Amino acid sequence: MKKQGELWQRGKRRSPGRRLLSMFLVLCMVLTMLPVSAMAEEAHTNIGVSGEIIAFEPLAEIEKTVTTGTSIKDLELPETLAATVRTSPDFNMQADTSQQTVTDRVYGSEYEEILVGISVTWISLPEYDMDTEGEYVFTPVIEGYTVSAELPEITVTVGAADIAIYKYLNFEPSPNDAKIMETNQEYATLSLAFNAVKEGQTIQLLRNIEYTSTYYIGAQSFTLDLNNFTIKGTGYITIRKNEGGTLTITDGSAEKGGKITNAYAGSSPTISIGTEGSSLEVRGGTVEGTSGHAIFSSTTGSVHISGGSVINTGNGYAIYNSSTGTVEISGNSTANAQNTAAIRGFSGGKIIVGGGAKVTSANTSTNRGTIEVPDGAVLEITGGTIENTDPNGYAIYAYGNSRVLIGTPIIQGGGKAMNKAPDLSGYANVKVTASVNYDGSLPEAEYKAADIANYKYLAFAPATGSPVSGPELNLTDILAAPVVGGTPVTSIGGSTYTGTVAWNGSPTRFLGSTAYTATVTLTAKEGYTFSGVALNAFIHDGATVTNTRGFGGVLTVTVKFPLTAAKTVEFIAITTPPSKLVYKFGERFSFAGIVVKATYNDGTEGYLYTYLYDKSGPLTMSDTLVTITAVGTNISATQEITVTRADGPAVTGVSALDCTTVSNNDGKLIGVTTAMEYKKSDAASYIPGTGSDITGLINGTYLVRVKETATHEAGRESTFTVGVYVPAALTGNVTISGTLKYGQTLTAAYVPGNNSGTLSYQWKRGGTDIGTNSNTYTIVEADINNTLTCEVTSDVQTSKVSGSTASVINKADGPAVTGVSALDCTTVSNNDGKLIGVTTAMEYKKSGDAGYTPGPGGDITGLTSGTYLVRVKETITHNEGADSSFTVGAYVPVPSPAQRQLAIQLQELAMC
Repeated sequence: MKKQGELWQRGKRRSPGRRLLSMFLVLCMVLTMLPVSAMAEEAHTNIGVSGEIIAFEPLAEIEKTVTTGTSIKDLELPETLAATVRTSPDFNMQADTSQQTVTDRVYGSEYEEILVGISVTWISLPEYDMDTEGEYVFTPVIEGYTVSAELPEITVTVGAADIAIYKYLNFEPSPNDAKIMETNQEYATLSLAFNAVKEGQTIQLLRNIEYTSTYYIGAQSFTLDLNNFTIKGTGYITIRKNEGGTLTITDGSAEKGGKITNAYAGSSPTISIGTEGSSLEVRGGTVEGTSGHAIFSSTTGSVHISGGSVINTGNGYAIYNSSTGTVEISGNSTANAQNTAAIRGFSGGKIIVGGGAKVTSANTSTNRGTIEVPDGAVLEITGGTIENTDPNGYAIYAYGNSRVLIGTPIIQGGGKAMNKAPDLSGYANVKVTASVNYDGSLPEAEYKAADIANYKYLAFAPATGSPVSGPELNLTDILAAPVVGGTPVTSIGGSTYTGTVAWNGSPTRFLGSTAYTATVTLTAKEGYTFSGVALNAFIHDGATVTNTRGFGGVLTVTVKFPLTAAKTVEFIAITTPPSKLVYKFGERFSFAGIVVKATYNDGTEGYLYTYLYDKSGPLTMSDTLVTITAVGTNISATQEITVTRADGPAVTGVSALDCTTVSNNDGKLIGVTTAMEYKKSDAASYIPGTGSDITGLINGTYLVRVKETATHEAGRESTFTVGVYVPAALTGNVTISGTLKYGQTLTAAYVPGNNSGTLSYQWKRGGTDIGTNSNTYTIVEADINNTLTCEVTSDVQTSKVSGSTASVINKADGPAVTGVSALDCTTVSNNDGKLIGVTTAMEYKKSGDAGYTPGPGGDITGLTSGTYLVRVKETITHNEGADSSFTVGAYVPVPSPAQRQLAIQLQELAMC
């Protein structure tokens, strides 16, 4: 939840006109001797400032309907409102006028609008009475701000519950996955509910869910009420808890049939607890593993099963702790696995079984138990039942240097109860019932630790002695609460017990804004026992205390303290100076590159990003130190700086006039003021400006600059040229006519301007001179694909005029074909036609073919009948010639004499 004055989103700049108005009001107050400072002290970020509230963000809920008997606390009215606050970053009536901020340096004295979270209380009209039906309108009470916006309202209607009047109720499944109970807001998907839930709230399922991905849960602590519905994951992990905080699973339905399961074919767990400090508590419902573990923890946090059940129907563990955290199962909860251990620990971790909990399995693996305690782990059993029903199985299998601390459980194994004797050093006169029979029948006369491998049944009874009770159950004066900067106690003592204390995070000093948990292991003194101490009987004022149910001489108490106070700054130091330490007069101090480290009262150090400084305006020659102060304190550090003279301003308003006579001694400099000085470029010293035009100058280069002052260096030299007298430049233009092809002649014509002398001509190809001093030019091979220019100069006027061809020079047209003829085919095969006279400078093709064939320089034979095209080939200077068409005729047979005589006779007959 955001605190009062915390900056949420953005700042908007206000107009310079409002800034001027602010400055005018300040001046008025100073002149009237009002006790008001002229400048504001403000943090690097505008957090915690007051101002004028000009708008409120819309409320998520403006109407509520509740039943009679609902307290004002249960209305859950918002503790914070989001409002747009108008502030002035550089003007605060209560500020120290000697200090300005980074904000002022960046933005100047402009109005600002920021979105701020404001803590509020609520009042109603009429006054709220939870036992009286009616409508109550609540408005917020706001302190420390001027309010010009309309106050938001929440209307609460109190009425009697109507359930008794209904004769028929029908409940339809919700179209949404879940809702948050505190807001009654429903969400289409459980992912959306996870994203929206706040610290301490409860999400209630509204229907069965099948999810193909993984639900990732962040740092917030909240409760998930299964409400007799099932979450079935089909893709890898069903739920993964990250980033700290506690996920609490319960089932608030009457049926208590809620379940979280995983149908993924791989070996992934149903619930995974990851990242340091994340915890899981199961108070109801069922967590089921099918192929992977039901619960997998890889964090230093805890897994606490205080209700419901955790089962595994496949080959995974019911609970697998792979880190140094704690697994605890208590109450009437159960943990069961079919083919493996129900609970598997980790070196350095702890497993606690107590109350009426029941842990069972049929683990058939060699040397495996219902509970497996790895080397270096601790199993503490204060109650409950641990069973392995397999004929060869162990109830508890402990490895290496593990410890098993026994309370009042029953331990049964079809093969063996335990593979190593438990640690009973914390108990006096403990009674152990041991039997080689699984059901405990025919108990041994005496339990012997050396015979542990023979026992299939073990039961433990409390030790005798006076129970720890009364004031000794109050740890308030025995265990000192964490104080910022204080040293954690590691041992405590009462009249009936002693204890060792382990703190989360193993601090050497208590840090600010940190929640600490003390795990206290108590050992009863001679003649006392913890047997009979109730579950969670210990107390500590201002802390949340839990303890296991008492048994024998050892008891574990967990004390969760609230957040310690915020740490405060004790000392600051500039560990890395700003990148810039040398300034020029008038520049502003820059924080770029600075690193400020703070030492806090809890012994920690950190970089300081919010601070005040006393040099916000333009620097003067006397500024040598900048003082940086931590916001809200008088703790400061200084940084040495050097201020040198600023660069002189540039010359403005000065110009030069050229000489106007051949004597070249009447040039001028115009606009040289008394603040300037000038000299000819080759002169040794400058001459002060007189404030009037400087006349009588010879042609040449002159330097002018602003003179040196107490705060500014001499300005940079500006160069001005008094030009020599120059005759007029040639005017007019040049045109070029002629065919722009190879071998053609071009003619340049001067279009008259002011020429009064003899003209000269220079032809150019690009930057290369070509041709002669002539107004005509014959195009050569090198000119092809280039533009030609002709420059015309005069022996009287200066400069030159020129003209260019309208386009680049092209190749000449190719010549026509000459000396070529065609001969017809002479045989019925029509493939002996000829082209006569096709030279090597030519090329030919049959009409309709794609490409030409180069001429061989002789007759072309073996041609089929048809039309042939012949042209002169393209050269460096000429394009290809036009096509000439030649026909090779088809063969025509010559008739015999008899055929000719018959034809004559037929003709004569036709004429009769």
